[in-house]
Amino acid sequence: MKRWVYILGILITGILCALSIPLDFFLKGLQLAGTALSIQIAAVFVRLNRGMPTLTWNKLEPNETEKLTSSIVNLTSEYIAIIFINAIVLLFGLALLVSDHSRLLWPNITQPLIVFLFTSLFALCWVRMGYVIWRDYDIVKLQKAIIDLSARREAEAEAKKEAEAVLKSIAEAGLAVEPRPAPKAWLEH
Repeated sequence: MKRWVYILGILITGILCALSIPLDFFLKGLQLAGTALSIQIAAVFVRLNRGMPTLTWNKLEPNETEKLTSSIVNLTSEYIAIIFINAIVLLFGLALLVSDHSRLLWPNITQPLIVFLFTSLFALCWVRMGYVIWRDYDIVKLQKAIIDLSARREAEAEAKKEAEAVLKSIAEAGLAVEPRPAPKAWLEH
């Protein structure tokens, strides 16, 4: 359901741009769109460089590490898809910029179609980037949960070890328990 909402939003964006932006005006802003796409690609490359988080993996449960590492690998494939989509849109925009100026003489249907295609793909790039940012945030929350759980387990193990040491020292001390008199009823005084 959610995917169809995104697709519908992308198509509506393309249609609205195709109906309201003439091709010659659109081509003037194409360089700025290329800059935005290049910045997105650069940001993805920076994120790809980060790789796996540095955790003390031996203190984590195997199912926790599998869940985290598979999420990171899936997100990495999303990053690669973003780079691929952005590169296609960037090359499409570049091809439009370097084509001859006779494009303004193209048939009336071709000009809005070009605007529709580029703006729809451009919107797709932004939607995908937003999705991946959201997924990255989910992975950060998963890392937090795993780190907190690991720290809690380690603190509990340390507290248990400390309690056992105290009990052992009490037992080794040989302390005797003094018998206490039984409690008396109120009226016996």
